[in-house]
Amino acid sequence: MKTTSISKSTFREIKQSFGRFAAILAIVALGVGLFAGLKITKHSMILTTGKYLEETKFFDYRLLSTLGFEEQDLEVWKDAEGIAAVEGAYTYDILYESESGRDGVLKAHSITDSINQLVAVSGRLPKKADECVVDVNLFPAEVVGKKLVLSRNNASEDTEHFAYEEYTIVGTVQSPYYIQFERGNTALGTGRIDGFVYLLPEGFAEEIYTEVYVKLSEDYPLYSSEYKDYIESNDVRIEELTVQSAMGRYDRIVAEAQSEINDAREELSDKRAEGEAELSDAWAELEKAKKEFDDGKQALIDAGVELSNIEVVFEDKEELLADGLAEYEDAYAEFTEKIAEAEAEIADAEEEVAKLEKPETYVLSRDTNVGYVCFENDSAIVEGIANVFPVFFFLVAALVCMTTMNRMVEEQRTQIGVLKALGYSNGRIMSKYMIYSGFAATIGALIGYFGGTWLFPRVLWVVYGIMYRVDDTLLYVFSPALALISLAVSLLCSVGTTWFSCRVELKEVAAQLMRPKAPKAGKRVFLEYVPFLWKRLGFLKKVSLRNVFRYKKRLFMMVLGISGCTALLITGFGIKDSIANVANQQFEEIQIYDIGVNFAEEPDRDVREKLGEHILISESTWDIVTDEKQKAISLIVADRENNISDYLDLHTQKKEKISFPKEGEAVVTHNVAAELGINVGDQLMLRNESMQTMEFTVAAINENFLYNYVYIDSSSYKNQIGEAAECKTAYVNVPDGQEVYELSAGFMKLEGVTGVSVNEDTMSRITNMLDSLNLIVIVIIICAAGLAFIVLYNLTNINITERIREIATIKVLGFYKRETSKYVFRENLILTFFGVILGMFLGKALHIFVMNEINVDMIAFDIHILPVSYAYSVLLTFVFAIGVNAFMGRKLEKISMTESLKSVD
Repeated sequence: MKTTSISKSTFREIKQSFGRFAAILAIVALGVGLFAGLKITKHSMILTTGKYLEETKFFDYRLLSTLGFEEQDLEVWKDAEGIAAVEGAYTYDILYESESGRDGVLKAHSITDSINQLVAVSGRLPKKADECVVDVNLFPAEVVGKKLVLSRNNASEDTEHFAYEEYTIVGTVQSPYYIQFERGNTALGTGRIDGFVYLLPEGFAEEIYTEVYVKLSEDYPLYSSEYKDYIESNDVRIEELTVQSAMGRYDRIVAEAQSEINDAREELSDKRAEGEAELSDAWAELEKAKKEFDDGKQALIDAGVELSNIEVVFEDKEELLADGLAEYEDAYAEFTEKIAEAEAEIADAEEEVAKLEKPETYVLSRDTNVGYVCFENDSAIVEGIANVFPVFFFLVAALVCMTTMNRMVEEQRTQIGVLKALGYSNGRIMSKYMIYSGFAATIGALIGYFGGTWLFPRVLWVVYGIMYRVDDTLLYVFSPALALISLAVSLLCSVGTTWFSCRVELKEVAAQLMRPKAPKAGKRVFLEYVPFLWKRLGFLKKVSLRNVFRYKKRLFMMVLGISGCTALLITGFGIKDSIANVANQQFEEIQIYDIGVNFAEEPDRDVREKLGEHILISESTWDIVTDEKQKAISLIVADRENNISDYLDLHTQKKEKISFPKEGEAVVTHNVAAELGINVGDQLMLRNESMQTMEFTVAAINENFLYNYVYIDSSSYKNQIGEAAECKTAYVNVPDGQEVYELSAGFMKLEGVTGVSVNEDTMSRITNMLDSLNLIVIVIIICAAGLAFIVLYNLTNINITERIREIATIKVLGFYKRETSKYVFRENLILTFFGVILGMFLGKALHIFVMNEINVDMIAFDIHILPVSYAYSVLLTFVFAIGVNAFMGRKLEKISMTESLKSVD
């Protein structure tokens, strides 16, 4: 019976004080929604992308060889264990005639059957050799049925790879190879690839594959440690099979060449024998003719003919004999020359075969695919934020619940006293309030969990959809563990604080509880001790200031809640300030050159002249080795006597100029120095893959945002390694008036160039990647607005309820509606002011903490908050406060003046 009465009383209380119940429910829902939503976002995004890549059979390995591959080279893979599919492919860059009138650049791929499968967005896949499908990001659906025409400006060595000059577009597609917007650079056109096109293998006039894709038999979750371990366990075996496959083509090339040489030698031997026989016969005929000539001449002499007559008779015959001898000598010379030429050709062929190097092979995993790598880094940003923000909301939820329940218990002191007098135990009485708060928290947790895990991933998916092209349907992820954690934390914040609030009141005896508490006595405030200020304040303002400090609990809660709102806003804007501009800072303040050009070997004078204004440097990968760990870095070796400052601006984080290091010194970038605990004056050990080591004294630590670098002078490298560093990278500055992409495209055509990177491209790519944070900032602002509204609404509601008789009294005294609102809500604005001041300090600390949680490999953020961000945060906080005051104004209107008669004497 008692239990039933208490239960009925509990649910009646929910109905009668639904505003308080809703406040607890809402703050819990907001906290859980933010916590669960952000936590599940990365998993949902990765699961969706992983499903797409699994369904489209995204490659595990991409194999390259300097000799290419033939179909028979792939035989070694067919019986290999753990291999699901192996397919050769053709890939070439080509200019095409775009509708804008200019030539565009496409990356042409051959369609593979069981790896990197295409998804048709419009139209269909090709069925004929002269059909193609194109990049859905570049071409609208209306191009289906039109012709893709190869440009007349293509060089013959580019068009010779293609079977046709034009192809019919039969569809637009998305490819798992290109899940990101980036398409890469090229030696053609402007130097940038606009999009891709896929053809059937028969659409290419080629037999030698440019690359081979391998798909393993096992599929593990995307980016999981299981997948990384699985790939690592297969690396050596795949490399061995790749070498074996490439060596098959090498052996055939050598065997075919040797066979041709042997055939040529045999043919030469036959021709030599045939020629020698012909020459021998010719010589025999000459000998016979000469003998006949001599015998005939001697016969005439023996017959007694003066010699002059004999010479007249044999003059023509002697001339014929001389001509025959000349012809023989010419034939002999021609024979000798042809034999020598054939022997030289055979010798050259043998030399070519001897010089033919074994193929270099490259085994590239998914980590070399730009979209694959960037997606992992981008999704990690959300996870970093998810580790911080929700904690703040749960703390506020606990404080809101404590304040609400504490006020509720105080209001029902008399009822609690009656229940105790009737024999109800403290635990049973307390259960009423714990059920009240627990029920609100449970509903809030359920709404927050399912709402947050549905909403937040979809909002962020819209942002990532700007940069990534995968399946449009985001998969919903339900995590039982996350749901239980969310519910447990919610109940701890609500039921736990309720227990803490109730236990003090329940210690009192029933008689004491049934007596109403006397109103809190007013106290002098600090300003009253400053007469020249206090005297200048009006009466109502003095009352407001006294009331602010009279209700200490409300003061504490309001200031803390508002400071939390301001701190969230400052953190949100600060994230944007710290992240959005790092690419510009890197390439406009530090790496100030325009184009980087990589060569297969150090360029000669002629090539360097074509580069224009530049310096040559050596860039290679080394490891910084410490006692605890090692970190891969790019080692930049340059001659400090060159004009390095025109290409690299080395400076500290305080913008102090750093000179290029002297012999035996090194400059380290601040991001890697912070990670490894390196300071100026420390000894730095570097080690490469050949286990060569170098040691330097750290001369300075320079500001840097992208990638990890160590800078040393060329003399330091030579003295420690014993030979000069091979400078195969050029930093180029583009003269004013020249188009950077046209110049970079020209560089790609230079002899020995292996790659060209335009800093503007990298800057644009990273900026676009980080622009996704704009929506995250908006989400934070909305959450901060929700936090402010709930805190202000709840505390204002409590304030009005506590002072309902006071407010009724001032209405009796003749205060108008606007005056009454000012009297009550002026306190809110004063408390908002205090909360904003505290929030500015909390926001800075929270911002630093959040930025340290957002770890993206090889990117260091410039952690700062712009003054305008503080201004926006303060302004928005006051906007939220004024909005709540306007909303709560209606409650003041409903207060009856008769309430003033119920005051406690």
